Amino acid sequence: TVHEIRVHFNRQSNQASSVTRGPSINVLETFYKGGAGVDNHGSSRTLEVADNLDFNFGRRHAMRVGLLFEGGSYDNFDARNAAGTFTFSNHTAYLAGTPIQFTQRNGQVDTAFSQYQLGLYWQDDIRVNRNFSFSVGVRQEMQSLIDDELIVMPRLGFSWNAPAKLTVRGGYGTFYDWYDTG
Repeated sequence: TVHEIRVHFNRQSNQASSVTRGPSINVLETFYKGGAGVDNHGSSRTLEVADNLDFNFGRRHAMRVGLLFEGGSYDNFDARNAAGTFTFSNHTAYLAGTPIQFTQRNGQVDTAFSQYQLGLYWQDDIRVNRNFSFSVGVRQEMQSLIDDELIVMPRLGFSWNAPAKLTVRGGYGTFYDWYDTG
């Protein structure tokens, strides 16, 4: 019997802001000045736990059961271009104070959420004889922000040790990806 457990914790944070908070001025093909319009910050804290248990059942069965748990907490604030951006067609329009466009983002994005996902699995490697073995298994995955039902994903595989030092392997399985937090 072999029992393996892995735990991984990660914390990240980021922040970006303009040196000045005034509006941006863009004179096409001439210059760009004023505030950069950047004001955001975010953080994430994630935990991953993987647990595998390998054991033999009789002489022909080598089994593995396990789980993979991933969880995280995410925060994000973004108030980009809150002071606005004036765009002028040329230097003459800039001196006259007649912009061709003004853009401004009203409001801000301020989100915070947690997400958890869990995968459970079982696999049995069955040794038929010295040269041939096959595997059967299933996996189930769940996510906290997704309303899903029981969706069992089957796995089948084989390994044949042919003469002349040749090994042939094959398999079939149903696989799904978890939805990313982004």
